[in-house]
Amino acid sequence: MVFLRTNATLFLKNTRLFLFALLLLIGTAMFFGYRWWEARQLATVWALIPENAMLVVKSENPLQELKQWKADPPWQNMQTLPFFGRVQARLQTLQQLEGVNELLQNKQLFASLHLTSTQDFDYVFYLPLTAEQEKKRVQAVLSHFRQDRPYRTDTRNFGGLLITEFTHVPSGSRFSYIIHQDVLVGSFTSFLVEDVIRTIQKTSGIQKNPWMDLQEVHPEGKAKLQWYLNSRMMAGFLSAFLGNSQNNTGTMLGFSFQSARFDVNASSDAITLQGDIRAVTGKESMPYLATFARQSPQAISCLDLIPKRTAIMEHWSISDAQKWQADIAKYQQLDQSLKESWLKLREAGVQPEGWFDWMGNELTHLTLEPGQTRTDKLLLVQAKNVAQALRYLNAVSGKMKAHSSADNFAEKFGGTTIGRMNTSDFPAKVLGNQIGEVGECFYITYENYIVFASSIPGLKQWFEDVRKGEVWSRSERQKQILERMQPKAYYTYFVNTTRIWPLLRQNTTLSWRKLLQEHESLFKRYEWLSGQVWNNSGNQFPAQVQLHYSEGRTPADQRNKYILNVRTRLDTTVRSEPSVVRNHVDNSAEVLIQDVAKRMYLVNQKGQILWRKWLEKPIAGEVQQIDYLNNGKLQYLFATQRKLYLLDRNGQTVGNFPIEVPTAVPLQGASVIDYDGNRDYRFAVSDLTGNVFLYSKEGKLLEGWNPLRLGYRLQGPIRHLRIEDKDYLIALQLNGKVHLLNRRGQSYQGFPVDLRELISSPLFMGPQVAPQHSVLTALQ
Repeated sequence: MVFLRTNATLFLKNTRLFLFALLLLIGTAMFFGYRWWEARQLATVWALIPENAMLVVKSENPLQELKQWKADPPWQNMQTLPFFGRVQARLQTLQQLEGVNELLQNKQLFASLHLTSTQDFDYVFYLPLTAEQEKKRVQAVLSHFRQDRPYRTDTRNFGGLLITEFTHVPSGSRFSYIIHQDVLVGSFTSFLVEDVIRTIQKTSGIQKNPWMDLQEVHPEGKAKLQWYLNSRMMAGFLSAFLGNSQNNTGTMLGFSFQSARFDVNASSDAITLQGDIRAVTGKESMPYLATFARQSPQAISCLDLIPKRTAIMEHWSISDAQKWQADIAKYQQLDQSLKESWLKLREAGVQPEGWFDWMGNELTHLTLEPGQTRTDKLLLVQAKNVAQALRYLNAVSGKMKAHSSADNFAEKFGGTTIGRMNTSDFPAKVLGNQIGEVGECFYITYENYIVFASSIPGLKQWFEDVRKGEVWSRSERQKQILERMQPKAYYTYFVNTTRIWPLLRQNTTLSWRKLLQEHESLFKRYEWLSGQVWNNSGNQFPAQVQLHYSEGRTPADQRNKYILNVRTRLDTTVRSEPSVVRNHVDNSAEVLIQDVAKRMYLVNQKGQILWRKWLEKPIAGEVQQIDYLNNGKLQYLFATQRKLYLLDRNGQTVGNFPIEVPTAVPLQGASVIDYDGNRDYRFAVSDLTGNVFLYSKEGKLLEGWNPLRLGYRLQGPIRHLRIEDKDYLIALQLNGKVHLLNRRGQSYQGFPVDLRELISSPLFMGPQVAPQHSVLTALQ
């Protein structure tokens, strides 16, 4: 028994020793295995890229890509830009050195993009050296720098690594590089190489470089050129371009995400980035894009409501408003700005959740082409129940008025009522700033949409554009671009380069503004920028960005010259200025013109005369188009020296027209007034002595205007403003008197105003919500 007990004790002791030795062996193996893994990780390019890089470009064959740049028109055009041309010029300089082409042939080359100042950036290049032959070629190339007299070679130690620098003495240009664990790292900005060394020192223990994580979470692309994007650095780059105005113009994508990867391809008319965007929700953060994770993308159904004047269009779609409300509620808990907005709304008695009870499947934010005095912004919100939407918005407006100094406001227009939310940017206060600004936030209903706008004139002009058919659904070019995109998406983004140009000039930093001015024609060849995000898979969202290119070049012998399009021969010499009108059937442009024999002609785009009509007198003033019958068909209204005419598109008179105006003095011209936007037109006609006649739609002279005798010739036609549901008719005389009249022709208090100057140009009108804040500007 003693013997057995002793052996058992020895066995237990030996077992413990064995287990201890085994654990020690496993631990040692894990330690050295990890050290091997760590060394392997540090040797990858991704482990070397500094965290402050915004973009990493990965090329599978840089020489082939350079060749492609020279072949594809979109790339060719881009090469002349300084920030792209600089990369190409430097690569071409390196190519001139013996052995470089062989070194870069079928080799991966990486480049990371970094801010180097508040308004500039530069690149770091990474070349993996996977074979001894490549290392020898690198040394051979570098030896050429050392032997070449224009270059000076210097070395310095930084963080335990040797930095070698080649300086081109005549220009002062300097290239700095290190070779670390079989990767050549170099840049023309020396402190960026120092950033790489700091990254090497920081990436130790179990800590990973963020770019290693980014590369791992995105599926490997198939294209030979790939872009990886770090969204955390976008704000700095946006600031370098836009300065302090970046918050006013919005970010490029309009919502937040962590990272993205794109395959880059080019064709003759576009550069396409196809890949995916990553949006991961954490305990302390939630990208806005993640609120769409439980939704199904929808098609854009409001093309009939997007004016051709649109500079920027952003479209969001959802399939279930209640689910989106729940996810927006989670998002606002992690977004301080939106959280504060919800709290303030609740303090005013407003429930943000009520918005989602009536909302449909899409929101569309529009920034219209800037005008002389303003840039209009609108938000079109599809409503599944318009009546419920109006009840909610009117109730919110009333509650917000109690917490502001706003006056009561309501204005009849276009068969509906314009309301005001009495709080600026109300949709953004419910949904988040990513939805976009709408300023003072006026609103109306149109079909099954609630339309928010930053100004009343902007809202009315949008209404007129839609009514006239000046919209995307009638743009063949827009249709072509849409056909190349996903039919359904969570998010769609469009920028029209030409229409956004004034905004770019106003909002970019001084150095970028100068660059835009110098290369305006080059930039405008990229006529559209579009982007989309659609079906999600977990935290990954497929995405596409396209830069649509139009050659737009004129042959050298025709530059700065008019180009003959079509030639049309009239019966006799032209008398009147041509009036460009619109064909309501196909939306094409046509021309109305009169010759010395008093014949009027309608000429189509092909130069064909569609009809002739003899008039007894010459045309006076402008030709205007109206929808007199309220059926979508357009007619031509104009005055001759004696009569007021209304012709249909076949040249036939309409209704009671022509109307003979009771004056012995030749007429000056006519204007159209539509008080409520409901096509119950009024026609104002003036003669050369300053008599003004106002007719109803049916051709009846109205009280107070039979005629209204102002006593001096007008500078131009009568113009109309509506402010606070009141109508103001403005008449400017050549002697400098300004008349502000009501519908009956009576002067408002304080008018007429005598400017005591001869005025030959029209008034500029700046209407506001209240008349005391509205401005009329005259140029001497």
